Amino acid sequence: MKYFAVEGAYTNLGEASANSIITVPGPAVANVTVEGEAWTVSALGIFPIGDKFSLFGRLGVNFWNADVSATATTSGASAALSGDDDGTDMVYGVGAAYSFTPNLSVRGEWERYDLYDTDVDRLSAGISWNF
Repeated sequence: MKYFAVEGAYTNLGEASANSIITVPGPAVANVTVEGEAWTVSALGIFPIGDKFSLFGRLGVNFWNADVSATATTSGASAALSGDDDGTDMVYGVGAAYSFTPNLSVRGEWERYDLYDTDVDRLSAGISWNF
């Protein structure tokens, strides 16, 4: 299957945080942090352009996990919450690769991870070993 591949991957989706100052009904500070990761399995359709260069498209599934923590502080009081969520959603993307040998190539790619009701876009560059 020269024009088809299956890939598995682990992706650390990083951390996002937000800090807010609340003034009504009284002064307070709120902090929220979300950290995520995903395991993916994808099918790739590969479209050669010449001997060394190719384009590819990805379609697969991601198994994600997100950890959430929040704190709120006001004069004399504070509160903290934490939790996690997980799910199974789609991952898809497009990319290009240049082959130095039949086994070794470099590539760049854009991927989108659907995570519940949020999308995470990822740009990457890497080295691929085919066997």
